[in-house]
Amino acid sequence: QLIENNIIDNNFINRHTFGFAEFKELVKDYPLGKVSDTTGIPLHKIEAMIGFIKNSPEYALICGMGVQRCTNAGQTVRAISLLPASTGSIGKKGCGFYFSDRQAPELNWPFFIGKPERIRNSIPVAKLASGMDNQINPPVKAMWIEQANPMTSNPDINQLSRAMNKLEFIVVADLFLTDTTRMADIVLPAASMYEYFDLISGYGHSYIQLQQRVIDPPGECKHESEVYRLLAKKFGFNLDYLPENNLDTIEKIIGNSNLNTDIKELKEKPYLHPDYQQIAFSDLKFNTSTGKIEFYSQQTKERW
Repeated sequence: QLIENNIIDNNFINRHTFGFAEFKELVKDYPLGKVSDTTGIPLHKIEAMIGFIKNSPEYALICGMGVQRCTNAGQTVRAISLLPASTGSIGKKGCGFYFSDRQAPELNWPFFIGKPERIRNSIPVAKLASGMDNQINPPVKAMWIEQANPMTSNPDINQLSRAMNKLEFIVVADLFLTDTTRMADIVLPAASMYEYFDLISGYGHSYIQLQQRVIDPPGECKHESEVYRLLAKKFGFNLDYLPENNLDTIEKIIGNSNLNTDIKELKEKPYLHPDYQQIAFSDLKFNTSTGKIEFYSQQTKERW
């Protein structure tokens, strides 16, 4: 409907997007009635949304957490993000598609000595129970669980309980006794976030912050990384992979990540990268193979 009624910005599309012609052909297979039937959204609500965009072309779409936690979530979020791209509502104040404001540089871990060809098998967390039963060869025999309570938060906890009961050994590191710790052979008391240093790159924003230790861990409580080091010593592993959790380690990460800050400054305030854009994509530069917003993406097609 946006295309049919010309509620799009052809100038923006021609200058700053790629593959719109292919996209235009694709959406012909999805008339409003079909979209309504497929999604369960009443037709009048879809039409109201179209009217809103027509009357208020400078708009923002905010994508919440729920839509990300479903089958085909990546493609769903990508499709939603193309709405403001089609109307030219990008790179302007109060406009665009808000998924995350994270523009901070990646924190680079400088302690990997060399990457082996094969690191591990993996199971999607939402399919942990069925994966343990069916997907891994050799089978899972032991489990280390930290910063998680799968017996409460995972789907199908009955199947998960059966799968975990088949394991030979379970260790859980946690602050509290939970449904998961009750299944453990060993429960290790973990340190809380007030009891260790960390460098935090925000989830959804662009600040990098120093998490400062307020008190020492009480009793036998330990940060998980300290447990790793103790185990590594027993097994004779290379401790260069497992640096101590202290400010010296954090200083090395800062230097390896090309951050123009240091521990002293981070103790006073969070760090915001100097290239941060107050208005996202205000320069209309996009980190894609074409340098444009890609309605059609060959790179995504090859990777999907």
